[in-house]
Amino acid sequence: MALALPIAGHLSDRIGTRRIVAVGLLLTAVGTLPFTQLSDAPPYWLLGAGLVVRGLGIGATMTPAIAAGYENLPASAAAHASTALNIFQRVGATVGTALLAVILATGISAGAGASAPRTEALAEAYETAFWWATAITAAGIAFALLLPRKERAPSSQPLA
Repeated sequence: MALALPIAGHLSDRIGTRRIVAVGLLLTAVGTLPFTQLSDAPPYWLLGAGLVVRGLGIGATMTPAIAAGYENLPASAAAHASTALNIFQRVGATVGTALLAVILATGISAGAGASAPRTEALAEAYETAFWWATAITAAGIAFALLLPRKERAPSSQPLA
């Protein structure tokens, strides 16, 4: 993620936010796919590679998406926008985490009474939760396509 953050910021200045955020979300979704196959016991290197790809995708999404939120704001609105963005990020993360936790807990409860071995039932519950995470991330690509096609020229007046 740390590698992708500065590169994504630079690229979004050059080619626009829309493409960078969409590609970042695509990478995040692709990086989640190995975790949807846990009952098949994927090798650890594949899970590690998935985490690296997810990190690159999240890093490529964060900076450009935040910059897009400030793109057309006058400097006088920056403080209010920062507060609103912070609230939306925290509420969104909390709701998303709670949703996936409920999906996981439901899967674990359903697997508790199943005839499958406990580890297999747990793997299936996690697979379901990761499928939902993949779908939610992929749905975000549609929203990324609503971002401006190309950034305006950088303003000489910094936000203060």
